[in-house]
Amino acid sequence: MHLFTGNFDALEEHFLNFVSLGGKDPFDKVLVVLPSQRLQNSLRRGLADAGGCISGVTFSNFTALSAGINFAAGPDAKPLLPAGPQQDFIIKDILNSYSSLPPSRGYSKAFKAAFRDLISAEVSVKDLLDLKNSGELHSPEQQKNLDEFIVCYSRYNEQIRKDGFDSYGEFFRKAAINAAHSPYLKGFKYIIFYGFYDLTALQYNLFKEICRGFDARVYFPYEDGPAFSFTKNFFEAYIYPLAKTAEKLQKTQTPPALAAKNIFESSASVTQNAEMKFISVSGTAAEVQAAAKEVLLLNEKHHIPFNKIAVFARSMENYKYDIPSVFARNKIPVNYSFDFPLVNHPLAAFVYNLLSLGRNDFYSADAAAVLASPYFKNGKNGWRDIIKNSGITGGLSQWDGLTDLYVNSKNEQAKEAFRQNAAEITAAVKLLSKYYPELEAAGNFDFLAEKATAFIETFTSSELSAQERNILNAVKDIISETGGFSEIRKQAARGEFLEEVLSALKEAVYNKTESYENAMQAADIMALRGQGFEAAVFLGMNEGLLPAAPAPDPVLKEEYRALLQKIGFLIHTQNERYFEEKLLFALALSSVKGKCAFIFERSGDDGKPKIPSLYLSRLTETAGKNLKEPDLFLSRRESEKLKQWPFELLNKSEVSAYAALNCPNNAQILHTAFNPGNQQDENLKTMLSRAPYLAFNAGGLNFYDGIVSKNNPLYIKIEQKGLSPSAMRLLWLCPGAYFFKNVIRVNEPAEYDRAKIPSNAKGTLHHEILQNFYQYIMKQNLLDKLSAESAGKLFDEFAEAFLPPERYKEYGLYPLLWKTLCRDIKKNLRGLIEADIPVLLQRGLKPSFFEYHLEAEAEFAGRKLKLHGESDRIDVNQGSKTCRIVDYKTTKESASMTRSIFEKGILQPPLYMIMLENSKDETMRGLTPEEAVLLAVEEDGKREKSLFAGDYELIKTEFEKAVNYRVDLAENGEFIITPSAHACEYCAYADVCRKDHAPSLRRARNSAQTGKLRSLNASK
Repeated sequence: MHLFTGNFDALEEHFLNFVSLGGKDPFDKVLVVLPSQRLQNSLRRGLADAGGCISGVTFSNFTALSAGINFAAGPDAKPLLPAGPQQDFIIKDILNSYSSLPPSRGYSKAFKAAFRDLISAEVSVKDLLDLKNSGELHSPEQQKNLDEFIVCYSRYNEQIRKDGFDSYGEFFRKAAINAAHSPYLKGFKYIIFYGFYDLTALQYNLFKEICRGFDARVYFPYEDGPAFSFTKNFFEAYIYPLAKTAEKLQKTQTPPALAAKNIFESSASVTQNAEMKFISVSGTAAEVQAAAKEVLLLNEKHHIPFNKIAVFARSMENYKYDIPSVFARNKIPVNYSFDFPLVNHPLAAFVYNLLSLGRNDFYSADAAAVLASPYFKNGKNGWRDIIKNSGITGGLSQWDGLTDLYVNSKNEQAKEAFRQNAAEITAAVKLLSKYYPELEAAGNFDFLAEKATAFIETFTSSELSAQERNILNAVKDIISETGGFSEIRKQAARGEFLEEVLSALKEAVYNKTESYENAMQAADIMALRGQGFEAAVFLGMNEGLLPAAPAPDPVLKEEYRALLQKIGFLIHTQNERYFEEKLLFALALSSVKGKCAFIFERSGDDGKPKIPSLYLSRLTETAGKNLKEPDLFLSRRESEKLKQWPFELLNKSEVSAYAALNCPNNAQILHTAFNPGNQQDENLKTMLSRAPYLAFNAGGLNFYDGIVSKNNPLYIKIEQKGLSPSAMRLLWLCPGAYFFKNVIRVNEPAEYDRAKIPSNAKGTLHHEILQNFYQYIMKQNLLDKLSAESAGKLFDEFAEAFLPPERYKEYGLYPLLWKTLCRDIKKNLRGLIEADIPVLLQRGLKPSFFEYHLEAEAEFAGRKLKLHGESDRIDVNQGSKTCRIVDYKTTKESASMTRSIFEKGILQPPLYMIMLENSKDETMRGLTPEEAVLLAVEEDGKREKSLFAGDYELIKTEFEKAVNYRVDLAENGEFIITPSAHACEYCAYADVCRKDHAPSLRRARNSAQTGKLRSLNASK
């Protein structure tokens, strides 16, 4: 094992140099094991920016690494047992039977965390018995508590052994055993562990086996000094002894990195050139507001790109509700990933209230929340006011008198309407009341789950959006999981089933994520560890927040942990977590190359004084400043606070507030708001002067219609580098859209929906799983042994490793929706594989190349044009030397292949065939493309749509003319808009397109260029 130590800046530089072209053959396969998805994304961007070859780099974590090793070891491999609500229920049941502690959900979770720590540390029941008998525990209470705990731990280990699954411990232990001879690991030239500063015993044993048997490189964030005391013993006792070579990576320390070292020295020395700013505010909202203004200053005054700026906090819990809205108002693009309670969604809240209404004795406010909800089936407008004004407090009997209420109106029609509504409300309450005794009854968990699901479906409106339907399905999944408790104990006690469902709904979360390419980052210190930034803002610099105080473990007490550690187990005491806090803050601070702003509250939202963090006090010393005199003391009064920021940083609402609070009259307000005489005002005048021309001029095409010079830079780029199928499709469907994307660089807005995965991310996930599956069956020589059915079963086992429960955060989905999505993905991909395997076997084809880069120069109606693209898959028949080019699509094309090509711009089939025919790639030499096929992932029945070589010959002339003319338009600088259903349906440039401007649209439609395009599409 080759060991590299240093700060993350030095580690990243060395890693990028080695993995890109500097340290290895670009075609070597590399496995990189990392502690987080964010760090993976950061290194992936770094490799791309470095211009290295990343196609051979596989990123992983310890769970996926273990899965890869185990599944490659043979057909008996089992997936990891999900850490879901069933395990919580097992523990609750165990506590109920064997512990003197109350079987509450809080204690259940504490036991679960303690059990996980012991399993991770490889502590067995026997080890705990040895500890008990060691004589180290002196008090009878300690002995009694440990006795109970050992019994519970023993029962837990017995009950988590389930058919078809490996427990957490078994899963990692098998991987460590299989590692030495693993065909999965042997497929990589180098195995790299990057960024771990600590490992559990389970992880370490696997890590140790890999380091001993393979060419492993370890990038360990460690330096001498008090900041790294948390990891010092682990490094010296466990990591360093494994090293064949060890190198301390040296790099000039930035001022923040020096400050990170200085603040934990016994006497803090002044850090030279430390650009640190200290800001005092009152209240959490003021912290976020100040952070937004600091980010704007860094970007606009100091010209630091947003994607080089981070907002850190030890925990984002206090800030996650404000950051999205405050940063949006200030026009700051920000990437974040925050968890919120599922019941925050109105439909989930409705279901929760519906299930709990009977428990709350039909309390009027709860009844109104259910009956007057738009989600209640057959509910009516006005019911909420009737219930609110009825005087009913609760109790089923009170609802009988609703129809007898006096209505103070002379309008008989109004009286009759009230009586009708009151009768319907009463009938609804009585109907609901009949269901609750069944749901509260003792009985089989599965049976009660079916009853609860039917109850929800009976009273929930069927008029739901796709997103709401997904939310409802997520709620049903919780109920179904609770029904699965019957595998643990058949009978639920009275009220137990509904209690478990309501508790699970309350605890369920959904993840809200924004992810843009050039946005700044806002996350907690742990999430951003290992990533570098030019500047940063630190929130929550107060005692109690930083350092975070580790909560005492009420179950696996400190003395037990200390004794286990003393006899050699890799387990941490809670006191050691204070040293981890030092390490995390030092890593965060040293990840910043330049300016840092630290925001602390001198008083809270309630006006009570708050204490600055000890870390902050030390930082002010190293910066040579006094915390009592911060760089910016923001007033608690809004009118004063607005004056303390540069006027140009105020957003629209703040400008309005500033003007209203500080300007004496309307004229002054307008003067302040529009600020006449500046450059912005001149731009506004220029735009207004052009408005009449834009509104009334039709005529011929002009510079407002995408007409630019001949031989423009964009065409020169096409001539030099060529076109990919996706770029050609954009030019094919609408030259104007091609112009927006490539000439004026309009950024495509990120596709995002909380209830579904973005389509491009979903496609990438499909590709990842399919590529790995087909590579696996080819590497294991399984193709000829498979049938459709056996391939489907094999895939079910294989897919688990790529769809772990925690991956929901990567896509910003509700966790429960991620589970539903995974189920659909597995079903769809299994269907594709079951349809595809027989075709491969029948035609003698073998999947041979994946994500394969093709490039060629071909002639189109006399014009030579370079083409390049990434083919999803190429299947080869070695006997006939023919091949099939496969392109995965989400859904099947309903039109004929010819119509799909000419009308919808589905150009991959013909272009890939052309590239392969004209390729000079030695690997492809001698292969004849026989077919290009679109394989639909989300489709039942026939999934493929094929273009055979003979079919292409029939349309070749027309197709080449059509391609040639599109490139002619680019050469002549004629990027006209050509609106159509296919071009506009998913267009990312609707906000800047002029198709809704009548004169522009007339000019485009009446142009000779549009006429020519129509004739080329019709000539097929």
